[in-house]
Amino acid sequence: MSKKVVIFGSTGTLGKKAFEISLNLGYKIVGLTAYKNVFEIRKQMLLSNPSFVAVDDQLLGEIEEPNTKTYSLNEVHEHILEYEPDIVLFLASGITSAKAIRVCLEKGIRIGIANKESIIAFGEVLFENKNFGDLVIPVDSETSGIFQVLLGERKEDLERIIITASGGPFFNKKRDDLEKVSVKDVLNHPNWRMGSKITVDSANLVNKAFEVIETHFLFNVPYSKIDAVIHRESVIHAMAEFKDGEIKALLSTPDMAIPIQYALIYPERKENNIKHLDLVSLGKLTFYEIDRDAFPLFDTILSYAMLGGNYLPSIVAIDEALVESFLSKEISFLDIEKYLIDFLGSVEFQKINSLEEGENVYNNTKNKILEILRRK
Repeated sequence: MSKKVVIFGSTGTLGKKAFEISLNLGYKIVGLTAYKNVFEIRKQMLLSNPSFVAVDDQLLGEIEEPNTKTYSLNEVHEHILEYEPDIVLFLASGITSAKAIRVCLEKGIRIGIANKESIIAFGEVLFENKNFGDLVIPVDSETSGIFQVLLGERKEDLERIIITASGGPFFNKKRDDLEKVSVKDVLNHPNWRMGSKITVDSANLVNKAFEVIETHFLFNVPYSKIDAVIHRESVIHAMAEFKDGEIKALLSTPDMAIPIQYALIYPERKENNIKHLDLVSLGKLTFYEIDRDAFPLFDTILSYAMLGGNYLPSIVAIDEALVESFLSKEISFLDIEKYLIDFLGSVEFQKINSLEEGENVYNNTKNKILEILRRK
């Protein structure tokens, strides 16, 4: 059966995969959103003839087509329901998708989600203590793995969830080794090809802390029941251990096309052209503890995330500002750690009661941090 699909962040690394898979499945792409990549979204419009597109305000005049409605990213959430999508994929980075996520959750529209910034920043408002069942299909490889290994299981039987980390390009490196790493070094991930921001977050294990927070909110599992281990091969994406001692694991080739397709066609499965995992050729699966001395941000971020409130949007905003500065070669790799710890230490707790309050915290914090970095 054909489906009507909306893709938020269709010009990014995940978005382009989702666009291609949706076309190959014969689905109708009714909506696309992008930030500033007008060239790519124009190509996608020619291939899919969507009913609407949304981009940054400043670029609206550059994508006018007679048969396609155009919206600002700031207002697109007001129009999604008009197009009656069967699934909306939230694959953009940043928090611009948050209001659209809320609309879909409130109206019972299935979402596939890899927009970790919105999950973390607004997790208490959007997801905490709510059970959306299979209306929310995670798309990150780890959270998709958790979703699948928990299918058919009783929550009261769950002992813990274990997510895996590749260890990134600096596995087994010590503090001294990280002093002078370049942007090129950081972006050289051993197993995955991702956007620059998430690749930086993976190198210092910030991304793994983010995935623990995502797991907490998406599955309503306490932090005390979520562990992370280094798994260099990146073929086990998540595991669930139950009270009888049995562990279920989800394995696959490290290719994001697999969880994207799974979200699109759930609850079915379908063949694809991705190379299947060959366990004999792989030969072994290895596991290591996270080196918390070399990568202290994993614990730092989780300790603040557990406090909740305004710390959640602040974590996202501060990290985004610092990664932007690092990619622009304005600060060093270890400066990300130094400033993130300093800036989080200056935040005073406030309870967040609404998405709008959380957005204000995020925007004010990011602007403040960028200004401090500019002055330095």
